[in-house]
Amino acid sequence: MIYNKPMKEEAHFSIRQVIDLTGVSEFTIRGWENRYQAITPMRTEKGRRLYTKDDLLKIRALKDLVERGNQISSIAHLELFELQELLLDDQMINANVPKHPAINAIIKNSDSFAWDKVQKIFREQRKKNNPKEIIFKFLLPLIKEINILVANNQFSVAREHILSAMIKEELYCLKNHGLSKKSKSKIVFATPEDELHEMGILLSSTLSTLSQLTGLYIGPNTPRQQIIDVCIRFEASHLVISSTNLNTEKFLHFIHFLDKNLPRNITLCIGGPVVSNLTVNLKRSFHLFGSIEEINSFFISLD
Repeated sequence: MIYNKPMKEEAHFSIRQVIDLTGVSEFTIRGWENRYQAITPMRTEKGRRLYTKDDLLKIRALKDLVERGNQISSIAHLELFELQELLLDDQMINANVPKHPAINAIIKNSDSFAWDKVQKIFREQRKKNNPKEIIFKFLLPLIKEINILVANNQFSVAREHILSAMIKEELYCLKNHGLSKKSKSKIVFATPEDELHEMGILLSSTLSTLSQLTGLYIGPNTPRQQIIDVCIRFEASHLVISSTNLNTEKFLHFIHFLDKNLPRNITLCIGGPVVSNLTVNLKRSFHLFGSIEEINSFFISLD
């Protein structure tokens, strides 16, 4: 007698298992489900989520692509095989596209601590290119290259700090040479308390100056009440906040405090890696920016 072999049941994972296997927080997973419908988990009789292996692989692929600069809103609807193709294409592009020769020279000279040569390269780039070309074609690719090297333990923290300081000096030079006019928009730039990384907010402030907007740069690690006080006294039309902190719950408390206490006519602009995990509903006009390119386009649209 021949018996049919029973089919093996598909494995399912709890949300805790998915968090452990992918490194993506529960808050982010729920945001991707509810806001973007990236995945639709099964439910037990008691309403608990159950995820398939394909769900797990899709969450992991989304995480990798978001970390490489993709907007979750533009990739959440894609099928797993399409996400995997994107990852493969991204790897091929990174492998085949030559780096800016000035970036290669900076990395090489920083290896030997030839900082005078590095500074010379910065000066040469400033002479060859207009300010926005320097930012988008040179400084941003350089920052990304440094981040990749640091993540792969190929670049010391000390070298990263030295180069970051030099990049900030370049941005301050660009800000100081920007043409100013009396614009209707008045923009304040800051990061929350305990947020010490200012590269993103300094880039944003520099781009607003190059777009001939009136701005006030507070800088990093600013207490929330002081941000509000500055906005009121400056009569700001916009407040730009940047954060690399992926503790979204803490960041949301900060954002809702601003929303409650800022004058209603101030538009809140939020940028940085935190945006990829953020689902927010505010009582005022607000914008979420996932890249420097997006916020630059926004500044160009203002007057």
